[in-house]
Amino acid sequence: YAQRTPKKMIKLALRSALSDRARGERLRVIDTFSFDTPSTKRAQGLCSKLNLDGRILIVIADWEQDEQAVLSFRNLPFVHIIPSDQLNTYDVLRSDWLIFSKASLETSAKKAVAA
Repeated sequence: YAQRTPKKMIKLALRSALSDRARGERLRVIDTFSFDTPSTKRAQGLCSKLNLDGRILIVIADWEQDEQAVLSFRNLPFVHIIPSDQLNTYDVLRSDWLIFSKASLETSAKKAVAA
């Protein structure tokens, strides 16, 4: 058997998950990821500076634009990186913390609100 989930239900689930993280103050918005060169040490320092513990989901706007940030965070075992156009409820609920850049937050908000 196969069952297709309605699109409205999928968007409602994503909105609910994002609202839950925002209500619990488990969501951070950064102006931009400013990595000139890949540096896992700087990425880990950023997580420590923001007092993040547990699983972290980093939502980026554009893979090519934020390539240095992707290369910096990818070696951290507790971090998952996802483009904003692929944001889904499972990844949001699985993570303890969400980090958005301003550009990725705008793209994700459009995806969650669009009917």
